[in-house]
Amino acid sequence: MKNRSFILFLALASVLAGCAKEPQPAALSFAARAESIGDDWRTKTVLAEDYSGQNILISWVNGDELRINQYVYTASSASGGTARFTKTTTGDPSPVFKACYPASAASWSGGNMSIVLPATQTKPQSGLVSGFPMYAESSTENLSFRNLCGLLKIRLKAASGTFNVTSIGLKSDNLSLSGQCDIVSDGAGVWKASPTAGSGTPAGVQYSCSTTVDDAEVSDFYIYLPPGEYTGFDITITTDAGTVHKRANKTVSVKRSRVTSIAFLSLDPHYAGHEYVDLGLPSKLKWATKNVGAASVTDRGTSDTWENSLSFNWGGAWRVPTKDEIRELCTQTYWQWTTSYNGTEAAGFIVYKTKSDSHKNKIGGVSGYDPASDVHIFLPATDDDHTQANYWTSTTDAGDSSNAHRLYFTSRTRDYESRSKAYILFVRPVCP
Repeated sequence: MKNRSFILFLALASVLAGCAKEPQPAALSFAARAESIGDDWRTKTVLAEDYSGQNILISWVNGDELRINQYVYTASSASGGTARFTKTTTGDPSPVFKACYPASAASWSGGNMSIVLPATQTKPQSGLVSGFPMYAESSTENLSFRNLCGLLKIRLKAASGTFNVTSIGLKSDNLSLSGQCDIVSDGAGVWKASPTAGSGTPAGVQYSCSTTVDDAEVSDFYIYLPPGEYTGFDITITTDAGTVHKRANKTVSVKRSRVTSIAFLSLDPHYAGHEYVDLGLPSKLKWATKNVGAASVTDRGTSDTWENSLSFNWGGAWRVPTKDEIRELCTQTYWQWTTSYNGTEAAGFIVYKTKSDSHKNKIGGVSGYDPASDVHIFLPATDDDHTQANYWTSTTDAGDSSNAHRLYFTSRTRDYESRSKAYILFVRPVCP
């Protein structure tokens, strides 16, 4: 009995030893190759520059992460257009492999992959974009990726000097630019990101950077967006000199795997998106076309006490004019009173850039000036009877610090006398 037990023990040990020596299934390793255009396949992705005929190339780097079904895989061997990915989490995906890049934006639910396009994109330290999204489906361990988005290329150039762009905000009237997206197939092995339909205002995107723009050459900014026909496209460019708001009234078409360009090649954020007129003054000062708080050039806008009026914020270098700058406006331009500016029934002064030195510092009586064709600003009357106006200057009365100088005018007179800072007056801003 003991001999039989010993033999059975040896047999069992032999079986266990044999089992221990059998090879275990190896963890899956995936080879990833990205979209190509012509001969440009040795990249992580390629995006076509339609207008220039040149392609934008982005390469894999070690550390890039994919989500393959419910698991995360990391690139440990990257070389241009191909990379080898091995898992960083336990478990292997099922035989149908659905892969999305970047892993941090992808999610897996019910056998399907979706992606969240970020509300904030950041300019990378190197290259054009960071985390340009891609997708692949395969029944083998070779993944052929396709781009899910297109690129919007915003081209900026300063009208003069330099400024530093800190962010670019984008939004559309009809489609979301960020948030939850389905991955939609065209049935021929090509996918695109399609924002999930929802109620309310379409989600925008904010691009964060720190880039100097000058007047010597164009600076390009690349933001990836889901493909679509965007209407009412709004662009807000924030700089250290002020904020500029631009609205593209035309439809902007963003195509998958393509680059769409929008150019602002005479951008002047020192004026922070507010219109101005150069009246040819000796000081080079620019005068705004509207009062603070005004909805139009004929609207008198909002009024306030002197202290509060000085704190208005249009961004950039906009400010309340000094008494001397008001005097320069009066003495270096030609003023013409009207009771109906451009047929609007708004009364006030049309202030023209003069055609002759002899016209300077004159009120009416000069022919040959037309608001439809000649450079000017309109200063509306600010009283309820539309017969006179009061505008603050930033200059305190030297003889009484509780008073400040103002521009006061009727249809025939102008002066710069001071009044109590508690008065409620209007502001027409200036900018150097």
